[in-house]
Amino acid sequence: DLSLHCQSKQDDLGAQTLKPKDSFGWPFDDRWVGNTLFWCDFSLDGKSFQFHAYDQKKSSNYEQIEWYL
Repeated sequence: DLSLHCQSKQDDLGAQTLKPKDSFGWPFDDRWVGNTLFWCDFSLDGKSFQFHAYDQKKSSNYEQIEWYL
């Protein structure tokens, strides 16, 4: 299982546990000042990582983030 915790400065999406073929996603709106950033911490098989799931400064305008395992 994949343990996942995603958040931004404004929204904490809480801890999630994904099993194979599960998905996790969330809708959001970009901030007008252009600084929306969601990052995720995840762990699998005893290894932990952090990554930017969405960075408005580097991405097109999205309204939905969804990850599949």
